[in-house]
Amino acid sequence: MDNPDNLKLFKEITITLPKKAHILFNYYSYPNDVWHEYFVYDKQQFITACPNKALSFEIANKETFSKQLQIADALWILGGGETESLLRMLRQVKNFKKLLQNKVVGVSSAGTYCLSKYFWNKQTPEYAKFARPRLLRPRPPPRLPIGRRHGPGFEARNGQRGSRRL
Repeated sequence: MDNPDNLKLFKEITITLPKKAHILFNYYSYPNDVWHEYFVYDKQQFITACPNKALSFEIANKETFSKQLQIADALWILGGGETESLLRMLRQVKNFKKLLQNKVVGVSSAGTYCLSKYFWNKQTPEYAKFARPRLLRPRPPPRLPIGRRHGPGFEARNGQRGSRRL
């Protein structure tokens, strides 16, 4: 194991899985030609972290991802790579949020961004740094009427400062 924290992460992902579990690996943020290398490494990490369970593993296929996710007990989304390519692929999955129900989902980096309401990374264009990924489509926050905004430095229409109701 390269890092003892990795062992803790993989143990945590497998802790609630049944004795016989199926884990789906998602490497959409990387080019296809490196998927097998990551698969071999990640598979070994899970086996080392959880030797007392019969784990089976599979690499996510872009064409059959929804069916694979239905069968899987857990989903591992490897971080790094290109966040936008991962988001692009996951946005094409119908009912992604519903497919994740009752699954253990392990993520890092780019995978975390996909499940977050807001994110920023170095690859994100300047205009979209705090853009919502819109993968899980959460409800937008309620808007306050113009006259009910609060906080220091707020100038009311009549020139007074504060949180006065207009």
